[in-house]
Amino acid sequence: MLQQNRKFVFVLVMSEITARLYQFDRTGLQQFRKFNYHKSALDFLRLVIGLLAADDEACGFDTSIFWKGDRRYIRNVHDKNGPFEYQLTSVNSSAEFTGIGTVRWLAQDVHGTSLIIEDTWPFADQESRDRLLDLIRGLDGVGEVLACEESFNTSQFREPGAADTSPIPPRVRCRIIFKEYKNSIDKFENRVEFLQALGDAVVGHRNLWKRGVLHRDISIDNIRIGRDGARTGNIGLLIGILHSSFVFEGSKKLELTDHRTSESRFQSILVASSCPTFEDYIPYNYAYESAPHDYLDDLESFFYVFVWICLGYEGPGRPHPPSLKRFSTWDEQGIFSAHAKRWLLSERTDGDWKVSPYFGPVFQALFRELRIFIGERLNTKMKAIRLFEWPRKPSDFQHVDDDYAMFLGFIDKALKGLQVEVLGEQRTSVISRFHFLPPQYAPPMAQVVRERNKRSHPNSKQPSDENVKAGMLSTGKQPLKHSQTEMRYDISHRNPPCWPLGTLR
Repeated sequence: MLQQNRKFVFVLVMSEITARLYQFDRTGLQQFRKFNYHKSALDFLRLVIGLLAADDEACGFDTSIFWKGDRRYIRNVHDKNGPFEYQLTSVNSSAEFTGIGTVRWLAQDVHGTSLIIEDTWPFADQESRDRLLDLIRGLDGVGEVLACEESFNTSQFREPGAADTSPIPPRVRCRIIFKEYKNSIDKFENRVEFLQALGDAVVGHRNLWKRGVLHRDISIDNIRIGRDGARTGNIGLLIGILHSSFVFEGSKKLELTDHRTSESRFQSILVASSCPTFEDYIPYNYAYESAPHDYLDDLESFFYVFVWICLGYEGPGRPHPPSLKRFSTWDEQGIFSAHAKRWLLSERTDGDWKVSPYFGPVFQALFRELRIFIGERLNTKMKAIRLFEWPRKPSDFQHVDDDYAMFLGFIDKALKGLQVEVLGEQRTSVISRFHFLPPQYAPPMAQVVRERNKRSHPNSKQPSDENVKAGMLSTGKQPLKHSQTEMRYDISHRNPPCWPLGTLR
């Protein structure tokens, strides 16, 4: 079992002749000099006394987490109003020994107000958390952060005389306090709340992008349902922003994909492909090494959250293990996770993936539309990356609003479908849920593609609606052999991909 209040752990390894001390922390391993304790009895005595007589902090314990009687408390020593103590009521920690190591505490202040306190270990060279706090303050769809503390980093635990075997940069312990919200998104009360929370979180992600922040860690635990009576736009909120977010203000280039920034279960295919094991198992296109992590990767992660819940849950907060078993490879790193998601987005899976009966036909249609949308965008991005034509600067992306509008448009369509399902067509009056977009913000995909191609290639001949719907281009080729309401997407980079909608730039 992981100890949530440890900064590092000492391990003493002894043989019949020699002894060596090891230290493990969030950066990795450092080892001390091995010595013969028969010949160096003084060193051995000094080592044993040091381990037994050292105080809690010297042994690696975080002394800001402590007990008073039968209750546990946590101290936030860098709060701008002075040190505060919060009573801890429950804890949820990451099962991973390495990496960011999120520990999420449910706490109360002296007034009984419920709070969430997160301890994480992001890289020390990431953007200033204070600057991030300024950028995310006051945004709809984004959780409100009350305080942020950076106390120490792993380089402070390293001894000059020890051999550091870790190539990983130092990590800093970051403690964040924010308002408590109801639950993670998989504990929704009904289908409408689930869709509204998902849509609001996507809107929050769009608001972050507009402020120059990319989240990069979309997961079930980082999408929370707002409190009862939450105002419009905050039924769903994004948290976890200060852990792995990237600030790209001005002309700054986007960072490259890095599988260490998020949970492998919901990573996009290109982020999962950045794991070093990817090239060990299949022919590897080295152009993907220069793939930037952008908003499309996070939209793909939103889709995988939707899939995980709608295909793996029997209802609110009720996972169905037999259904979730088919997603077990999503938890693997590199090729395994990427290949499983590539299979989900391929045309061979049209009839193999069904949402749980609880969600019904409206969600089945939404799953199909989002799957096609994500597959088409992924095809476009992978082709452009291979040609070294994909943008590196956020200012060079021309269709950000279109992509968010399409994604949210499908959710709005599903919300209308749920209203029709419950109330009937005659009694339903639907107003766009995501009001920041124009009234007709979700036109047919063929229309969006045609308008994009006109902007990118004003002098080229554009395909007609009939040809696009049939999977044809203006070259006069015969339609693809599948339903006109479906589109074919081959996202395997080992075969030439098929783009029935043309190349989007």
